[in-house]
Amino acid sequence: MRSVILALSTFALTSCLEGELSVPGEASDCPDAAGDPGSEDPGEDELPEEVEPCALVGTAQVDALADRLEEALAAALADEAANAETGAYGGAATYGREYLEAGLDELERLRAWMDEGGDGDPTVTTPAEGYQIAGMLWTSVQSVQYGVHWSSVSAAWHDPNVEAVAAMEGGLAVEQEAAALRQAALQCYLSPVTAGE
Repeated sequence: MRSVILALSTFALTSCLEGELSVPGEASDCPDAAGDPGSEDPGEDELPEEVEPCALVGTAQVDALADRLEEALAAALADEAANAETGAYGGAATYGREYLEAGLDELERLRAWMDEGGDGDPTVTTPAEGYQIAGMLWTSVQSVQYGVHWSSVSAAWHDPNVEAVAAMEGGLAVEQEAAALRQAALQCYLSPVTAGE
């Protein structure tokens, strides 16, 4: 459980540093530049208060992930425009864009599903919804991984290619953040079973 909290804390801290998302109800708990929490100073040996896993999986987190993926996709579109027709391996630029676009499409389907959700309330994630969210994130990440691969190929074949590198790096960041969010979604799904631990 501590590893899950650490992974989720890393995800939340990264998001706080980039100003993109926070844990619901804890927006003021982002650390300041010195690394100290904004409102409280837990002792060095104290563990942070555990957060209900389902509270870490919401529409704001999926929206932030989609925003980052849109940035990677914009770079892939620029790579495709520059290299698809005349590049040494133009197909790589096209494939990179197509796969990142497929990953974003899946995130948009996830976001639409969350608006409807199993319980009809998009502001609360239930354990059953956690399972569905984890599966849809997995599908999205698979496409993003292929997009990262093809963007790296395009970067290698079309030197210099800052667009392909930006698409690859943006996709890698999405992979990491989606993995942490998927882990939280699976912990949410298992929370009725692990509540007594």
